[in-house]
Amino acid sequence: MRSRAVLYHAATEKILLIQRVKENRNYWVVPGGGAENGETPLATAVREIEEELALSLKEEQLHLLFKVNAKEVQYYFLAQVTSSVTPTIHGEEQEKQSPNNRYTPQWVMVSELRKINLVPEEAAEKISAYFKQT
Repeated sequence: MRSRAVLYHAATEKILLIQRVKENRNYWVVPGGGAENGETPLATAVREIEEELALSLKEEQLHLLFKVNAKEVQYYFLAQVTSSVTPTIHGEEQEKQSPNNRYTPQWVMVSELRKINLVPEEAAEKISAYFKQT
C-alpha cells in the first residue's frame, strides 16, 4: 500500500508534484510512498511528506480524495497549504539522486495537469476532475 498527498495552494491554483527523470524517462508523481508495518494510509502520507519534502502536516489537514489500484493500492489525500515556497527533496530520494535519477519538486497549475506526464494516468484524471468540480 502506498499513500500520496496532493498539496494544493489555492491562491495560485497549483499543486506540488515531483518531476522524475529516471533512466531517460521523464514523468511526474504526487509526493508519497510506501507504508511501514501497521501504518494507516493517512499516517503514511504524513510521514512520507515529512521524509521527502521536510514539510510537517497533521492528519487533520488531509482528507481522502480517492484511491487507485495500480500495481498496488494507492491512497491520494488532499491538503490545503498556505505556503507556495518550493521545498527541496530530502531523505532517501535525496540520497538516490544522480544524473540519471532526479527528483525535482515543482508547483504545477491545476489547469496544466493533463498536459504533463503525471502517473499513474488514472490519478491524473481523478485529480483533474476533482479540481474541475470545485
